Amino acid sequence: MKNTPLLLALSLLLLFSCKDEKQQDKQEVTTEKPDLIADSGSRKVFSTDNLNMQTFTLDAGKDNTIKGEKGTELTIPKNTFTDAQGNVVTGTITVQLKEALSISDIVTGGLTTTSNGEILSSGGMLYINAKQGDADVVIGESKSIGVSVPTDNFEPEMQIFTGEEDADGNINWVEPKDLIKKPVAKQKSSARVSSATDVFADGIAAPVKKPLKPKKNDGGIVIAVNIDNPELLPEFMPFNNVSWKLVDDSAFSKEDNETEWKHVSVKRSDREGIYVLTFKGTDKNKDEIKEYDVYPVFEGEEYDIALADYSKKLVAYEKERELQEQRRKEQLRKAEEWRKEQQLINEERKKALVKEDYNAAEFGNRYIFEVTRLRWINCDYFYRNRNATDVLVRATIDNTSENNVYAYLVIKKNKVCLPGYPDENGDFMFGSNGNTYISMPLGIEVTIIGVSPQEDGTLRFDSRDVTVTKETSVSLELKQATQEDMKKAIETGTINS
Repeated sequence: MKNTPLLLALSLLLLFSCKDEKQQDKQEVTTEKPDLIADSGSRKVFSTDNLNMQTFTLDAGKDNTIKGEKGTELTIPKNTFTDAQGNVVTGTITVQLKEALSISDIVTGGLTTTSNGEILSSGGMLYINAKQGDADVVIGESKSIGVSVPTDNFEPEMQIFTGEEDADGNINWVEPKDLIKKPVAKQKSSARVSSATDVFADGIAAPVKKPLKPKKNDGGIVIAVNIDNPELLPEFMPFNNVSWKLVDDSAFSKEDNETEWKHVSVKRSDREGIYVLTFKGTDKNKDEIKEYDVYPVFEGEEYDIALADYSKKLVAYEKERELQEQRRKEQLRKAEEWRKEQQLINEERKKALVKEDYNAAEFGNRYIFEVTRLRWINCDYFYRNRNATDVLVRATIDNTSENNVYAYLVIKKNKVCLPGYPDENGDFMFGSNGNTYISMPLGIEVTIIGVSPQEDGTLRFDSRDVTVTKETSVSLELKQATQEDMKKAIETGTINS
């Protein structure tokens, strides 16, 4: 059984006033309404061939506004199109339009809401093409067509995607661009996304300092003195003899050595491991002061004591440093989670403000933008929910002896449609790109659809509305149904009791 993924996305409309009402009255419009289940040979049964093809005949040298049967409006300025050689097209042309604005259009049109495997929420899809005779024409350089697509729920984050269609008619929505005209909110959100240090600064302690290894007295100019203030330097209290070696031997003079000093003190400097040794004069030279930059040195038993004390401090330092690093990483992880949560909250606040404040008279509940390329385009945004988790959804469909059986998962309010992929047991799974799991919030309401078109043009169909849990299983039994039954179930609810 061949089961090709369906692509679902929401299209676009062009909303611009008609500059020439008489010209619009002269337009010729024809609509091809195919059977619901189009026979496409090697292509999937549900395809864009099932969507009405609307053809508008107009004068390329005049401004034109055309309106699709589902409310899409295209504003086409005069001299918009060129031929393959870049020449401006004049005379009569035909513009083709297909609209897939509802969830049932999306399903029956074989249009699923995915972009390179990521789930999209759709606002409407359009196929726009233009011809002169049998030859395609293109939108000229520096030209564009205005599009206006009706919507019941304006979503500020909607973007415009381009459709890439393969040989089997599958469409992948790519190259998202922010082209939709955005309303300006009257209010401004004062919320600010803080950094990790803003929120958790108190929980991240300053790094512990590594202890300094004691230095052995290896000669040079070393001063051995009894200091006046040993209580201010508790690190030296365990020692009977501490000598002080000059950082710069050239600073010491012979005269200093011969001078009588009354007061001697040692204090820490702002450099790690360096102290300041201060000498003050006696009554004879009481105004004389001499200072030296020194560091402590030890010898003999005193050095062994200092080295043993250093080793203990080093072990304690390594343990504390490891604990601090673990605490720091944990705090930063929590802070990053908080930051992301606040960012989502702020984005939702901004979207709510825009949706609340946008000028309905100006926008008319429409997505308005311009396009410079023809063929498939759509209005979508990436379906992401901060409460989403990996869930498994399985559908078992009876009567699977049919040659063509298809399954879909639909989120109606978000206009999300995903194809089902059969596993080795014949059950259908709905993970994107054939994966087993799909990312969705627990408790969300979805509709599971099973359908099998028959050779006589009729179909067998069933659907179930279910609440998503960590593992959700649904059983469907295909029954004879009309085309309207299926469309109604897709749009509003299940037809089964």
